[in-house]
Amino acid sequence: MRQTAESIRDRFMKLGVDVPVEDIESRLDELIKKFKVPSNEAQRSVTNYFF
Repeated sequence: MRQTAESIRDRFMKLGVDVPVEDIESRLDELIKKFKVPSNEAQRSVTNYFF
């Protein structure tokens, strides 16, 4: 989960948007574990949420 969160953060940083990796990881964790959202959909949702 951490590696995915860092990857998403890297994409944001390239766009000049600084989102704490902990926030990204927390949101990913909630979507995947609590709501059983598939990983690729959770990544898309988190990206849209923070951007």
